[in-house]
Amino acid sequence: RPEFALMGGGPVGVEMAQALNRLGVKVSLVEMRQRILFREDEEVSKILEQRIKEEGVQVLTGKKALSFSNKLGLVYCRIENLDRKKETISAERVLVAVGRRPNTEDLSLEESGVSFTSQGVAVNSYLRTTNKNIFACGDVVGPYLFTHVAGYQAQICVRNALLRRAFWRKVNYNNVAWALFNEPELAHLGLTEEEARKRYKGIRVYRTAFSECDRALTDGVGEGLAKVIIDSRGQIRGAHIVGAGAAEVIQGLLIAASLKIPLAKLSEAMFVYPTLSELIKTTVTKVVLEKLSSGWMKWGLRLAKKI
Repeated sequence: RPEFALMGGGPVGVEMAQALNRLGVKVSLVEMRQRILFREDEEVSKILEQRIKEEGVQVLTGKKALSFSNKLGLVYCRIENLDRKKETISAERVLVAVGRRPNTEDLSLEESGVSFTSQGVAVNSYLRTTNKNIFACGDVVGPYLFTHVAGYQAQICVRNALLRRAFWRKVNYNNVAWALFNEPELAHLGLTEEEARKRYKGIRVYRTAFSECDRALTDGVGEGLAKVIIDSRGQIRGAHIVGAGAAEVIQGLLIAASLKIPLAKLSEAMFVYPTLSELIKTTVTKVVLEKLSSGWMKWGLRLAKKI
């Protein structure tokens, strides 16, 4: 059985680990932090981590790669944990997936008066560089290295480059969403629960298991979780889904968050049955029922009956 070592437990590393493992490759996934997918909501990412472990991927967290050496057709990787205890793993091939560097060479940026660092080209909130006639977008700008984010930035760039200043738009990354296309999929919108509790007061979290959705049960994909985080005003501050079709299901929550529609307001929509999108409906119902069970609402209902 071929052996493969993957350095980096981010989206690329996790997607590749599962894919290679399913192709019959023995995979060791090495991550320096204490858990893989550290940018994801921990509760949700643990479900995906457990799945790839069950499928046979060896996940080594809290391990830092120190050196590599070749011997008799194998690559030996020396790794170290937080207690500085060292060990060696071997593989036929190694894939390093610990990030990307912007390709700014041969662009004559210095001569053009465009400031840049090892992280990429410096831009303001209008995506304008330090040369007032040059705008920039995409991975070379960041901060999110996704195709759909680059497309969004390109729209801003074209608008601001062609129109007068009064019609310019700023970028807004408050509701950036992305997805990992593993099995099950993992989708991310906005803040994690930990981030939301640090930033806002009165945070409430609602969870809906895929086993509560008829379509998921019919399709045999009842494993998964939808988690929505709202603030004291009912606005969506984060949503995290792990399960079949997660990248599609989260789009409804993305629209609501972007248009500042309170989560409870979605109860007025008639969701198609049976679909995975009913995960949103079920979650919204929990919010509404919580409101109805509150003291002031009960008092209001009793008063309405007397009128």
